[in-house]
Amino acid sequence: MAQEALTNIARHAQATRVKMSIAKVPGAIRMEIIDNGKAFEVAKVLNARNPKRIGLIGMRERVEMVEGT
Repeated sequence: MAQEALTNIARHAQATRVKMSIAKVPGAIRMEIIDNGKAFEVAKVLNARNPKRIGLIGMRERVEMVEGT
């Protein structure tokens, strides 16, 4: 997940800063990645018929495999 997210930021966001944190919270692990790059509407991209969304779908599937959100 982290690798794919950081790769997507490097390829698409034109960000100059990225902040990543991983923390243990009650009953889970939380990962948060914040950048100052270009934003996009996740739902719109995921619902589009576009091969560029493969990375987002893969990340979602990996999270769902471990019962994450």
